[in-house]
Formats: sequence, structure tokens, C-alpha cells
Amino acid sequence: MKMESFDLSGMPSWTPQMAELPDTVQEIAVVVGLPNAMKMVKQYGGTSLHIPQGKHRLGRSRYDELAALIGGEEIQRLADHFRGCDAVYIPRCARILRAVRDEAIRREFDEYTREESANRAVTKLARDHDLCERRVWEILKG
Repeated sequence: MKMESFDLSGMPSWTPQMAELPDTVQEIAVVVGLPNAMKMVKQYGGTSLHIPQGKHRLGRSRYDELAALIGGEEIQRLADHFRGCDAVYIPRCARILRAVRDEAIRREFDEYTREESANRAVTKLARDHDLCERRVWEILKG
């Protein structure tokens, strides 16, 4: 695996929490973009992923699966970038994803409470983020 240092400060919508992403995810984000890197984290987080070149039958199946997830051009760039690597470990990034989710909940709460009560906003946020209302209140207070 290529272990280079990447400057991510110029990437659009790069928040301080995202700067804490593991090096592998940052590297993938540079190659295919942050939204696609996060799709890969959600789909394959916690596993080692062989990035296929798409030349053989078994590799073609995985290549097509990744192309459906992140796009055809993006998987080709990823395959070129990781050519020769056995496998790439995709971290789960659970702590960072929680921090991003919590930030989104706080932002959405502010938007919702412009037009409805706090209790209704919390109920809606709990449904939207698959959480219980108590956890949403804890996030808002934290």
C-alpha cells in the first residue's frame, strides 16, 4: 500500500472532524473524492479490500460491484492508484462518522425549530437518524 502524506486542506467541505480520518481513507478520498471514500467506508469498513483491476472473471465481478458503488471512472482511478497492492484495509471510522452525524443533528435541529417545536424536531431527528429521542437530546445537550 502507498503510504504517502496527502494535503487535504484544499478539498471542498473538508471539516476538522474529517481531517482526523485514517490515512488510508484520506488517500482514497484524494483519489476518488470524499463522498465516494465515505461510501466505501460504509460498505466495506472494518475489512481488507482487494482493489481489482477488472482483468479476470473474479476480479471483474468485484470491479463491477465497486463501479456500481462509486462510479466507473472512480474505480478505474482507484485500481490504477492501488495497482500491485495485495489488499487495502478500510477502517470503520465509527467515531468520526458519529461526530459528523452529531454535527448534522445539531444543524438540522436549528433548522427544524424555526418552524416547529423542539419536541417535534427531536422526534423527526430520531426517525431520520435511526436513534431514540433520548439519544438525540443527549447529542443536542453535548
